[in-house]
Amino acid sequence: MTIPTPVSFTPHAAGWPDPVSTVGVTSGASVPDVLVDDVLRWLAAHGYEDVKLVEAAAEHQHFALSRELTALIRRTADTTERPAS
Repeated sequence: MTIPTPVSFTPHAAGWPDPVSTVGVTSGASVPDVLVDDVLRWLAAHGYEDVKLVEAAAEHQHFALSRELTALIRRTADTTERPAS
């Protein structure tokens, strides 16, 4: 089952049996860590706080930021990291 956001998910509406003792969460290299962390926080808030990391495959894929985002980051860094004269 794919869950678009942790906020939009309810176990009973998704047809989970009651009670659920184990939940598996998977993600790939293109999924930002912040999204996985959001799901884990949501699960912890709903009684699933015992998290065990299982790495099925080591992924070495890295995704470059877009040129526009890279330029914005550089511009922001240029204006915030200049020492006072």
